[in-house]
Amino acid sequence: NVVGMQGYAISRGFMFDSDFSGIRITPKFGDTAIVGTWARVNGEYVSELEVDEDILALEGKIGLGDTGRVTPFFVWHGSNGELGDLNAFYLGVDADIKFGDASTWGTFIYQGGTNELDEDNKGYLFAVGGKISMFHGEFFYASGDDSPLDGDNDQFLGVPGRSYYWSEIMGFGTFDNQVSAGSPGDAISNVWAFNLGVKAKVSDAWTLSFDWWYANLAEDNLLGNDELGNEFDLKATYKVMDNLNLDLVGAYLVAGDATGGGDDDPVEIGARLSLSF
Repeated sequence: NVVGMQGYAISRGFMFDSDFSGIRITPKFGDTAIVGTWARVNGEYVSELEVDEDILALEGKIGLGDTGRVTPFFVWHGSNGELGDLNAFYLGVDADIKFGDASTWGTFIYQGGTNELDEDNKGYLFAVGGKISMFHGEFFYASGDDSPLDGDNDQFLGVPGRSYYWSEIMGFGTFDNQVSAGSPGDAISNVWAFNLGVKAKVSDAWTLSFDWWYANLAEDNLLGNDELGNEFDLKATYKVMDNLNLDLVGAYLVAGDATGGGDDDPVEIGARLSLSF
């Protein structure tokens, strides 16, 4: 059990992955744990906004022995602001299954309740992924709003603090807080993306990985465009010593029509030295 400032993730970050001020309790019953969380994400003690904004979450982490784990969850997100009251909820489930050298995972989230404009929320997200030996891949889809004037909100929005890193250029990747124009970055919403990749340890010190990502908006943007593009990521990690790694990253995005910012395709090259302790 933890009280005060802390960090926590819900549903791989699709729902939440950040530091917060609040309370988390975790009673355990054999292979099952019940996690209850209260987080104050905006308010007098968090920011200067005159809005009390809270998240309540209840998760059931059900162990399946050596096979994996299933985690159904419920999240409520509410606030009282100048635009109106927010009263949204999320129902979802995570599943993680492993068998031999292979593993797979899946997530489904439905967003209900109402937003500040008193519109009914009807958004959803689903994602699947897996790996076998050195090969891995994943797919996720987060709904967009096909008709903003119909009185309903069909776009999956998530809660403040959600953060799911994916590709290097479109999805924050290694270097954080920089993203190509038009992409939702780590706040997965109104987007679908597909990934295939390979990761191999080629020596005691070097690990190499290559990933291909293709991403599209779920619903067209205001210009009627939807393609974010094809991204190719290459990463080499060198183990300098125990707990000290050097990452060398190169990424290239063949930009689609929904990626703004000019005619040039985005390129990213960088290095990161990381120490864990």
